[in-house]
Amino acid sequence: MQLQLHAAEISINELALYGDPTAVRSPNIHRTRHLYACTQAIKAWCDVFLTVPIADINGMCTSNMMQMRHVMGLLYVLSSIDEPGWTKQDASSIIDLYTMLDQLANNFAQVPAAIDFRGDIDTAGYDDHWWTHVANTVRTLRNLWSAQDERANVAPGVSSSSTASATAGDVINLDGMDFDIPGLDWLMDPAMIGFTV
Repeated sequence: MQLQLHAAEISINELALYGDPTAVRSPNIHRTRHLYACTQAIKAWCDVFLTVPIADINGMCTSNMMQMRHVMGLLYVLSSIDEPGWTKQDASSIIDLYTMLDQLANNFAQVPAAIDFRGDIDTAGYDDHWWTHVANTVRTLRNLWSAQDERANVAPGVSSSSTASATAGDVINLDGMDFDIPGLDWLMDPAMIGFTV
């Protein structure tokens, strides 16, 4: 129930993200308040999500997992905005995207052991469990976003191994806030993480 309440608060405040953030040339206190409130609501949502016992994650409803996808996408966007009145550091001072992704991946990786799932053969271990795959996917997503941030922080004309590996699909489109966020397609389909609708 608390997750739903925080999700509602996030939905109300995320409206500040719509529109073209590159058009913001001077501090807009109304927008900044919503960005702050949205980030605070995301932190509250994540704090509640992380209190779910590891074994109970396996039984979470699809809507909570879809909320997680949306919340992580919003946090990524909030952590990418750099404009008058709001910077990347403002978001990370409230909740750090990469710390949160690490915590999620660690929790998801522990689910198979918590529910004592070893597959069809006891010696198979937990490597083939879909929660293990989810944890690995979150880690991959974290690495993708981290590499994208590193490329964004490289001065023009300076090459780096991260910059060399950039692809068109890695670019986030903030125009109109369509939330076409790189790396999140895996969670669009609930069946990808073992849920059925």
